[in-house]
Formats: sequence, structure tokens, C-alpha cells
Amino acid sequence: AGQQEFVTSELVKWVSRITGTQLDEKNFVEDLKSGEVLCDLLMKCGAEKIKGFKRLSKTEKKKKNTEWHARNNISLYSSAAMKYGVARLNILDPHDLEQSNIK
Repeated sequence: AGQQEFVTSELVKWVSRITGTQLDEKNFVEDLKSGEVLCDLLMKCGAEKIKGFKRLSKTEKKKKNTEWHARNNISLYSSAAMKYGVARLNILDPHDLEQSNIK
């Protein structure tokens, strides 16, 4: 558990630093579920702008079906990541995040 906690801690710090988003180790998977952080990370790493990516405001998150937007953002992220050269087996999909299948 110690090594995994260290890796998670370092990953959260790295993603926070690259994206400029304040992330929390305890809520890291929750922070990824909207797809916003994943899209931001990929674009900050040099991928071109992800067409169709949508960031919801706090007001929109309360009013709209955020699950559809999250799935769409993650799908857009997955497609962009493959174009960027990330191997498919290294790309998260909505199911991974919903089931917290991240190891």
C-alpha cells in the first residue's frame, strides 16, 4: 500500500502542476470523472485543441445531465490521446472511472 500511495501522491501532484488545477489525492478519481482534467492534461502536454470538449460551469453542473457531458469529454479525450500516440491500453475510459478500476 505504501508504494501505491506514494505513486498516487506523485501523480496527483504532477497532474495538478501541469493542468494548474488543484486536485486532492482522496478525490482524484472523482476529479477525473468529468473528463475536464484529462482533456486539460492532454492539451497541456502538447496535443492540439480537443474539438467538442466542454467545461461545465458550477451552475450548469447543477442543472444539466453531467453524466452525458462527462462521457462525451472522456470519449473526446480517448480519441485525442490515441491520435497523440498514447497506446489504447493506457487510456482511461468512462467505465474505468465509473467503477474506479484505476490501479
